[in-house]
Amino acid sequence: MKSLPILVLALALSPRLHAQFAPLEEPNDGIVVRGGLHAAQADLLHIAKEYATLLGRPLVVSPDAERMLGNTPSGLLRDAEVPAEGVNAFVQALLAINGFSLSADEDFVAVHAPDHRSGDGQLFARVERPADFADRHARLIEAELHFEELEVRQAVTSFRTLFGGPQSLFLRVTGDRSVSLQGPAGSVARMERLLRWIDGSPPAASSDWEAAFPAASSRMTIAAEASLLEVLASYAAVTGIQLHAGPAVREKLAAAPTGLLRSVDVSAPAVHSFVEGLLCNQGFLLSVMTAEPVHLIAVFHPGSTAFRPAPLFLSDPVDSAELVVEHPAVFFSTTLSLPNTDVRRLSTSLRTLLTDTRTASLIAGGEHDLWLSASGGALAEMAQTFLTLDAAAGREVSDYPRAAPSVAAGVDFVIPEPEDRSAPTVLDVLAAYAKASGRNVSLTAEAADALAKARAQISTPHRVDAASSHRLVEEILCANGATTTAIRAADPSLFAVRMASRPAVSWPRLVTLETLEELEDSVSLMVTVYQPLENMDAMLASRRLRDLAQAGGRDASRLVAAGGDGGLLVSGTVASVQEHLRLIRELDAAGGVPEEGR
Repeated sequence: MKSLPILVLALALSPRLHAQFAPLEEPNDGIVVRGGLHAAQADLLHIAKEYATLLGRPLVVSPDAERMLGNTPSGLLRDAEVPAEGVNAFVQALLAINGFSLSADEDFVAVHAPDHRSGDGQLFARVERPADFADRHARLIEAELHFEELEVRQAVTSFRTLFGGPQSLFLRVTGDRSVSLQGPAGSVARMERLLRWIDGSPPAASSDWEAAFPAASSRMTIAAEASLLEVLASYAAVTGIQLHAGPAVREKLAAAPTGLLRSVDVSAPAVHSFVEGLLCNQGFLLSVMTAEPVHLIAVFHPGSTAFRPAPLFLSDPVDSAELVVEHPAVFFSTTLSLPNTDVRRLSTSLRTLLTDTRTASLIAGGEHDLWLSASGGALAEMAQTFLTLDAAAGREVSDYPRAAPSVAAGVDFVIPEPEDRSAPTVLDVLAAYAKASGRNVSLTAEAADALAKARAQISTPHRVDAASSHRLVEEILCANGATTTAIRAADPSLFAVRMASRPAVSWPRLVTLETLEELEDSVSLMVTVYQPLENMDAMLASRRLRDLAQAGGRDASRLVAAGGDGGLLVSGTVASVQEHLRLIRELDAAGGVPEEGR
């Protein structure tokens, strides 16, 4: 097919133009986009020109946009064969991930630079239903939205920056209960969903997102010494997924270890959740851009890119709970209705448990409605925590599916003597235990470095019996400032080891008081527990306990008053939670402070 000319404009369009929506029909032919780990990738300028040619329209760009497109690689980890019916969504997703936006009319297609300050005009197409264009991530649209109850001015002030990113989202109040949204269609559709939820309309779930994760064709062997970039290349090959990693993210992936202490053979059904667990522990997350016919998923690292991920929306977190847990690195959002809870008060208190506010967020949409955004593992735990607290406030029992961390079985193992006959490092002890027990452990680079320097006060060679092995290893980790998080409980299991100063991306696992007793030997495991109170107000109890904890040199940052007079939420390692609970029960039994003295 003969290429159409590229038109380079310095300033041919006004900064803001509006037009009736001109649909971009799917072309008759597909497109092949070159990717790879090391080979030369196609650049976005080449892709945009081929895309415009398939549409039968010339490509319009400014000089700055042309330069930036030419300097931006596709970012794909392998070549992509995109059928005709998937070209529009796929190409626009690649543009959006890299901050570019697109406008079109019947005569041309224009691609705009990320900052919109380079003189390339923007053509906003008017649409009535932004949700119909949610998969057109880069297409610039404009929509006038009208609401029944929503106080628009207050909402716009609160949520203006939530769904922005490099492609700016413009909001203009046009009345007490109406607003005009302008920006890339994906961002506009997500903002509309949030605003309509606040107005009282139940949002629709993201459709067919599970199709983005086809079953792996075979098992996968992950070498302990491999980089995450190499792991993802193998993952893409066995699943058929197209993974995108921009230059900054790719550099981080190439430098990031798996953190594993031994190589792992992962069965085909476990491939998705195991690989995602490794990514999540090293701080990487996934955003589903297109589900079908091409499974395009963007890999991102908070803080290393301006790309703001598009969360998958779940309309029912209870029904989706088991599935969401299987995707610990995928970015989700959902809503909860908590009839027994003042969510404004509760969400403010529980924000102290958010370990990464760049991706996880809590938004109160009314007195009893809450919007959550987080990675899969964190979202599942957050939803379970809020629903459990609400059930407790209403003297009910939560029906949210509960999956307790598995209690590790003890195993005989030997801690070898180091060659220099010094005391073994904590990493030596952990590696010997992991090898003997078959437990899969992934350490962050910071944890691996710290534990390789820390010495375990044990004479060697040292034989550890099964009855005491698990407790011994956990106590050594805890004593050296390390924590563990259960990412995957099923075989093959996966436990993350991080330093206490760098808490896990995931929200700590909510467990019952009975389960906490079963976990008494897992002293370094991160958990959350709800402790009912009988004789004390929760807010007063939390203040008293903070004072006592700080006086004793203990961390009280994860002690949260929740559920009104109902009880306290305590989060931390099993060891620290047990100590807090002991203090809570002593205070509650003593009756706390009389009502008149509060």
